[in-house]
Amino acid sequence: MFNVNIYVSNLLLSSQTVNLNNFNLWHHAVIMLGSDLTNTVGFIMNQPVMNIDQTQISRIYGIKSNLPKQPIYCGGPTAMEKITIIHSLDYNIKGTSIMNDQCAITFNEQIAKDILEGGGPKNYKIMLGYCTWQDGQLDAELERRIWLENDYDDLVWANYKRKTKMWRKIIEKNAKKASNEFLNSLVPF
Repeated sequence: MFNVNIYVSNLLLSSQTVNLNNFNLWHHAVIMLGSDLTNTVGFIMNQPVMNIDQTQISRIYGIKSNLPKQPIYCGGPTAMEKITIIHSLDYNIKGTSIMNDQCAITFNEQIAKDILEGGGPKNYKIMLGYCTWQDGQLDAELERRIWLENDYDDLVWANYKRKTKMWRKIIEKNAKKASNEFLNSLVPF
């Protein structure tokens, strides 16, 4: 099994620079970040895999238990042979790694059984693969404004058919918050 020790509290949103190309994995990406011992890792939370369902995933990857009837997401281009369930913190078993104050990752097939029986996490997504950056690579990309940093947002659990919808909703929420803060700063006490 893939093993990663991750702990972060931020999301990455692709910037306009990345979004100019409509035909790449990073277009309008919303990524939950983490890190292992040497690299930064993340999971794209809004990249559904269109040509495969949970029955095919179970058969292809040799999963003995059925997976829940949920969209399958491309977590990133690395280790596409690995299936991960990213989920809310209301569930914890052997094989669960805490990501941040809002979510964790579990690599144990028991989570699929528990979800099907109604005892799994409230929020979850099934992921194929993950993203990774070498030491210093993400910092360099942030300096070049390839990514926008964002605090955790519970919109990451939504299952939108269009990838751009989650990205736009988070951007709109941030713009509204920033404009309200600005307007409130103009009002004298």
